[in-house]
Amino acid sequence: MADHFPLRERVRARMEYTGERFQTARRHLEIGSAFDPIVPDAGPSWDQVLLEEKFLSRLAYHVGAHSPAQFNNAAYGIRSVSPLTAGCALLLDERVLALVAAKILPRWTGKHLTGIPGLRYQADSRSRVILYQHARPASITLERAHGWIRYVNAAERRAREEAPLWNGPQWSHDKFEKHRSIPDEDEVRRWSTALRRIALWSQAHEIDFHTALPEIREMAGSRPDLLRPQRVRFPRFAGD
Repeated sequence: MADHFPLRERVRARMEYTGERFQTARRHLEIGSAFDPIVPDAGPSWDQVLLEEKFLSRLAYHVGAHSPAQFNNAAYGIRSVSPLTAGCALLLDERVLALVAAKILPRWTGKHLTGIPGLRYQADSRSRVILYQHARPASITLERAHGWIRYVNAAERRAREEAPLWNGPQWSHDKFEKHRSIPDEDEVRRWSTALRRIALWSQAHEIDFHTALPEIREMAGSRPDLLRPQRVRFPRFAGD
């Protein structure tokens, strides 16, 4: 006997956290077990947690205080997130996609590093862009990123004096490790969790994670019971 909930109920609950469409949320839940959390935490690699923290924290810095209504009820312009244990996929507002190309990809200004150290991208023929860090087991996929190459090229033209650090083998993650300031473990996990549950703030009046990152307890949503692994109970037989 098991304590678990019908698939449709779990799908609807996941959508509250991720902003996914019904079929997308269902497809991801069908991959795993009915006893798994509906929104998994990042792992098992700590690098995945760190990459998600760096992505959302820098995005929050550049977007600043805003109403999700500015992005059609998408907090930070993240229309949906599809979290898996070993990665996550994001569907971004076009304006935020352009911002990621201009501000999240790493550059050397001659005085300091901007963006995420060691970040690179790989674009495929299906308009997907995979952001990853050199020699690190971590990635974030940008779905339906049709204008990505155009935005990257435009960003390069606007910043001719800056050196892009995502397209040459000489630019390694370790070389710029000294420029990275790592917050404590609790804060890193909170950033990652916020990204994976970003739809919780889709109806907020105003948010500013850069100045006030929510606590974990504020990310519980309406179904915290489904964010934990479900118990499996075995029947008891006479004589046990």
